[in-house]
Amino acid sequence: VNLANHTLQLVNQSFAQTSINISIPDNSTITKPIHILLLTEDNLDINDLNSAWLINPQININLGKQSQAQVIFHACLNGKNNLWQNANCKITCENNSNLEYTLLQHGNSTGLQTVTTQINLAKNSNVNSQLITYGNPATRTEIQVNMPEAGAEYNLACLVLAQHKAIQDINLHINHDAKHTSSNTI
Repeated sequence: VNLANHTLQLVNQSFAQTSINISIPDNSTITKPIHILLLTEDNLDINDLNSAWLINPQININLGKQSQAQVIFHACLNGKNNLWQNANCKITCENNSNLEYTLLQHGNSTGLQTVTTQINLAKNSNVNSQLITYGNPATRTEIQVNMPEAGAEYNLACLVLAQHKAIQDINLHINHDAKHTSSNTI
């Protein structure tokens, strides 16, 4: 991926404050959902220069060969501060793996929320993804899917519940770099 063309990925990677790494070994089936909750509360003072105004985590999910899992990533911005919650999620699926991935973006009445997700699919791997965004005055969601090997499949179902004058910016880039790859969006 040429990061020069992906400004949010550059910002996310250079200012990442915390990281979560989830690695699922080869030939594993995780039967219960993995729930990642990014909760930003209203106890931050945006007038205090030592207080965080940019919440910027990095989440890495690696699914081994012939593995299955379900991940729910819930980015929730609570309170009334003008904070920027800016998450970066990188998902790598090895051969013959299957991931159910749900991204929930829920915000307050004044903050900005961005989530950039990069998904790399190996041969015969599959990601079924759901995006649900609600309650935000301004949301940017960028999803980039790379399918460099045959048999990879990506499916996305999206639901946006926007308030009056809300800005919802959703960008989806799917790279079918190999023959016999497929994608569906709703």
